[in-house]
Amino acid sequence: KYPALEPFEHHDPGKRADPSYPNLLPAGVAVTDLTATIGTEVRGIPLSSLSSAGKDELARLVAERKVVAFRDQDFADLPIEQALEFGSYFG
Repeated sequence: KYPALEPFEHHDPGKRADPSYPNLLPAGVAVTDLTATIGTEVRGIPLSSLSSAGKDELARLVAERKVVAFRDQDFADLPIEQALEFGSYFG
């Protein structure tokens, strides 16, 4: 049995993001929008190496495009602590 949930204050990292995505989608990254309004495929950026600004931009991109697939990631090769740290950035 778990304790009752308590209210908390949420800060959306996407609100801090640069809408031109310079840290998440630099030159050389392949971006394919699957439809005009939803779904994007991204190749050529390892998410595990993103800076805080890049993670903010990731949050914004996912909020805007709804479904985003990042191909060829290395999370399976990372120590669990590093993978958990990445996920905890978003809440």
